[in-house]
Amino acid sequence: MNLAALPHELLTSELFGYERGAFTGAPERRAGLIRAAEGGTLFLDEIGDLSPAAQALLLRFLQQREVRSIGSSVAHYVDVRILAATNKNLHHAIVSERFRADLYDRVSEVVLEVPPLRQRIGDLPLLVDYFLERSAVRHGRPPTLRLARRARRLLESYSWPGNVRELQNVISGGVVLAEGGRVQAQHCGLPLDLLSLRQQEAVRIARLNGVVGRRDLTARFRVSGEAARRDLKALVDGGLLHRAGGGRGARYVAISGQPVAP
Repeated sequence: MNLAALPHELLTSELFGYERGAFTGAPERRAGLIRAAEGGTLFLDEIGDLSPAAQALLLRFLQQREVRSIGSSVAHYVDVRILAATNKNLHHAIVSERFRADLYDRVSEVVLEVPPLRQRIGDLPLLVDYFLERSAVRHGRPPTLRLARRARRLLESYSWPGNVRELQNVISGGVVLAEGGRVQAQHCGLPLDLLSLRQQEAVRIARLNGVVGRRDLTARFRVSGEAARRDLKALVDGGLLHRAGGGRGARYVAISGQPVAP
C-alpha cells in the first residue's frame, strides 16, 4: 500500500476498515487491509510520508496489535507482519520532528538499506531483462525484444536520479517505440549525446571494476593517452569519476553524480 498516495481520512479507512454507515459513502462493512493481511505480511510503502495523526494510529496498532474499525467499539487482535519502506532519511525526519521516534523504534526491528541504482550498476542487466519481459507483455509486443548494444551502454552510463522506477519507465517507453526486435538508444528517451562512446565505456568499467585508467581506454579504443586523459578529465568535471592519485598512472573511481554535459 502506498501511504503517500492517500489523504489521512481515506488512509485510515483503508488500513483499519469501517462499519456500515460509519460515514457518508459507507454502505457496507469493510474489514480494512490490516485485518485482510491476517497471518501474512502487509507492505506499507513511503512510510516516511505519513501524517502525524496517521503515525499515531499506526503506532497504537503496532504496540497493541489490535484494530478498531471506524464506527465500531470492538477491537480485534491481528497477527500480521509489517514491512515498511521509504526513500526518506527517517533519522533526519526524527530530528526535525516530522517522524515519531517511538514509531521508528517499532518499524526498525530489522533494517535493510538498498543502495541507489547508480551504486549497483551491476544489477542493471537483470533489471533490464525483467522490465523488458514485463513491458513486452503489457504493451503486446514480441517477447523476443532485446536491448541494442548502444542502448545498453547508454543505460549503464546514466546516473539514474529516479532510481529503479525511472529505469522501468525508460524500458517501458523503449518497448513501445522499438522496431525490428530491438530497443535502440534513440528509443530510451535519454540524451544520445549524454557521453561519448569512450566516456560511456570508462564509466561502465569504473562502476564494474571499481576503477578505470587511461590504459583501459587506449587498449580498447586504440587512442592516444592524451585523448584518454581528456575523456577521463571530462568525466571528473561532470561528477561521474573521482581522480585517485596523480601522474600518468592515475586511477579514476566511480562516484554518484549527474551525467557530464555534451
